[in-house]
Amino acid sequence: GLLCVLVQFWFLPRSVSWNVVAAGFVGVIRGGGAWVGTGPSSECLLVRMLQSNSLSAKFSSITLLAMLSCLIYSLYPFDLVLSLSELDEKRNAGRLRWWTEVSGTGWFAAVKGWLVSALRMVPFGAWFGFKFQPRLAIPTICLTAILFELLQLPIFSKHSACDEIPAGILGGLSGWLLVGKPNLWRSVLKESRFWFLGIAVCVVLLPLLFIVRGDAFVTDPQEIADRWWGMLSPPLTRYYFTSEYNALTNLAGKVGIFSILGVLFAGYARSRHGDSHPRVAISGFFVTGVLGIAIEVLQVYRYPLIADIWDIAIYLIGFLCGRIAGFWVLADWFREFGT
Repeated sequence: GLLCVLVQFWFLPRSVSWNVVAAGFVGVIRGGGAWVGTGPSSECLLVRMLQSNSLSAKFSSITLLAMLSCLIYSLYPFDLVLSLSELDEKRNAGRLRWWTEVSGTGWFAAVKGWLVSALRMVPFGAWFGFKFQPRLAIPTICLTAILFELLQLPIFSKHSACDEIPAGILGGLSGWLLVGKPNLWRSVLKESRFWFLGIAVCVVLLPLLFIVRGDAFVTDPQEIADRWWGMLSPPLTRYYFTSEYNALTNLAGKVGIFSILGVLFAGYARSRHGDSHPRVAISGFFVTGVLGIAIEVLQVYRYPLIADIWDIAIYLIGFLCGRIAGFWVLADWFREFGT
């Protein structure tokens, strides 16, 4: 707790008080209590997951972890609405609606909401396809998509919209097809061309995904110079100009997006070389680094985007996480089905 206070002296927007110290001690007590209650069983589950050579066991563990992460993300930061006036305030803020406005600059927020709703349902659809028959899995997917929107209804910071339910159902059905209809994709994933095409699509779409968030181009020479120098700020300082919730979701989103690129490079190496290949690994880190530099440079010229040179390290960490996870899962998949 004391260390947290000392560290926050260097970040001006952060509050420094004894409350932080008290919160740290409370966190230590809660963590110790959680370990006493669930620690040994969680450790055994994690060890079994990492040491298992069964594809189905690994898949089950990953989907369970992904489902838990999506559920926590949908409820975080747990700022519950405690009165009708707060619920009305949430509605006035545009976080409670029947449909999303897509005119003007609202189209990006609408597409982002639909994508998030679809992606968080993918592990649920995969799990239901793995455990249930189709006649039970499909209705369960539909009910889960509705339940997610209802769960976010009393969370003030979360958006709840009826038009995100169909997006969630489509995401769940995609996960169900991935598991329930393996013949649709089993032969495709053995082809290195599929993984290479995915890499090419990511290389094109990732810069666009970041740049389209901007509203206008920066044309003033002095402002451009200031934004270039601002890109060289200390590590992660920019994230502290927003709330902790926005900072964490921003970091998790960047890591998650570039982890997809890591999985694609892992799949390409497995399908073409049968194992990790140094040239493919070096190429992956090089491509990620170049993409990161291009994204940050382009953000210098797009308002109100903020360029940060340290985000390149975040992108590389995301790629590394995806590559490790991809090799861990695909090793048993290619062993079971052949290359």
